[in-house]
Amino acid sequence: MTERDSGHVRSTGAGGAPSAIDGERPAAWVPATILAGAALIAVLGAGMLRRSVLRANRVTLDATPRPVSVVTARAATFRPSRHFPATLEALASAHLGPQRVSAYVESVAVRPGAVVKKGDVLATLDCRKSASKTQARSMQAKAVEVRQAVSATEAARLGELQRGGFVATNDVDRKLAESSSDLATLEALRARVRKSAIEADDCQLKAPFDGEVSERLADPGAWVHPGDAILRVVDRSSVRAVMAVPEKDFAIVLPGTVVHVRHEATGTVTSALVSRRAPGADPVDRLIHVEIDLPGQGREVPVGTTLEVIVEAAAAEEALELPLHAASIRGEAATVFVVAGDVANKHEVRILGEASGSVFVAPGSLRAGDRVILEGRPLLSDADRVEATDRPPSRAAAQ
Repeated sequence: MTERDSGHVRSTGAGGAPSAIDGERPAAWVPATILAGAALIAVLGAGMLRRSVLRANRVTLDATPRPVSVVTARAATFRPSRHFPATLEALASAHLGPQRVSAYVESVAVRPGAVVKKGDVLATLDCRKSASKTQARSMQAKAVEVRQAVSATEAARLGELQRGGFVATNDVDRKLAESSSDLATLEALRARVRKSAIEADDCQLKAPFDGEVSERLADPGAWVHPGDAILRVVDRSSVRAVMAVPEKDFAIVLPGTVVHVRHEATGTVTSALVSRRAPGADPVDRLIHVEIDLPGQGREVPVGTTLEVIVEAAAAEEALELPLHAASIRGEAATVFVVAGDVANKHEVRILGEASGSVFVAPGSLRAGDRVILEGRPLLSDADRVEATDRPPSRAAAQ
């Protein structure tokens, strides 16, 4: 039931007790709880803001020392040198194969590594056709030789009868002409027989000199033409390094110049003298042919392998040695950073050369004992503050 009291309407229950309806005021503790929660959030936010402000780094990045590692510039001696690729060649090398006939390979008696003597039969070809042709031409030559002998005898008899007046001169001349024709035919056939004999000799491939078999390029049953190679024989009793140098290095490869030769196959390094130098350059690539004899090394290294020839190009001079990645190189100059106290100073230095992971620079603004930045250099500018850690050069560590 409802009651009206001073303009307000209240709803009561069955016993007359009031009941809650929309629009009734909340209890007094609810606003207090909300205000307390808001105050707590505000206090926490203020605390976090203060903490972040107190922990903020107020030092600028430019003022922060950069961590770097440094090495010490070492006094050294540098001698400019040139490195040329070369090939090790034998004293003699020959590819064996037919030069006049085409035939099947009948046999090959050797394999790579075999030691052969001059004149040894190394391979044969199936030259039955050539042999038959040679025999046929020999028989033809014999037949013509008999016929020519008969013609010559008849011509001599007719000559005697002609002097007695029993035979006409024309008959004698005809018989002499026939004998001369037979003689010419005989000589032509003999020439063909000699040619066939040479072709028959081409069917046996013999070692042209004492040496070793380097390659076997065909097996029995293969068909070969003139110019095709079946075997390669080399003479390693003496070997030589053959190289081509640019024209600008013509003066440093004078015959008699001492060079160092490194064998890629064995890793050994030997000293030798330049034996000969071509007087002119190749017209196509402008390279100059140079040979270096290497006596006593033929049996130790394989021919046809790669060599590196090192030629000293100038006199030695004083230098400073640094790891290659401690400098920014451009042309003949390099940029390095030298640590003085806690400051990195930028220096330009002149490069003398590079070798084995090191760069050699001319003394000047850089001196032996200076601490040169190794790692961290790309991010530096001149006069930046650094925090340096000493590290030995990689080359020195390796030694």
